[in-house]
Amino acid sequence: EKCKSGGIDFEEFRQFLYLVMEVPQHAGLPTSFLRYVWSQVDVDLSGKVSLNEFLHWWLKQLHDGATPLEYYYSHVRQIGCRFLDPPAYPALNSVRRRRATTQLAG
Repeated sequence: EKCKSGGIDFEEFRQFLYLVMEVPQHAGLPTSFLRYVWSQVDVDLSGKVSLNEFLHWWLKQLHDGATPLEYYYSHVRQIGCRFLDPPAYPALNSVRRRRATTQLAG
């Protein structure tokens, strides 16, 4: 809290998140994410976060010792050949595949 106003504003909170999540300033966090987190912290909609509001939110963020950054990324969809989505349609077994191929050819 820079100006001793009894709470932190959105910009100060954004800077705090960058610090604790170890996000480089040039990388940035999506504004929608920042607004969402802010809405979870500023429960009285005052535009400032009191120490009580902050501590209540912060203690909810401690998941099994994970930092907020680790927790956030543990819920981001994994990408790669080991994490492919299931097929949209069930795979055709060999008999159905043969029948479908015969019908298309005929």
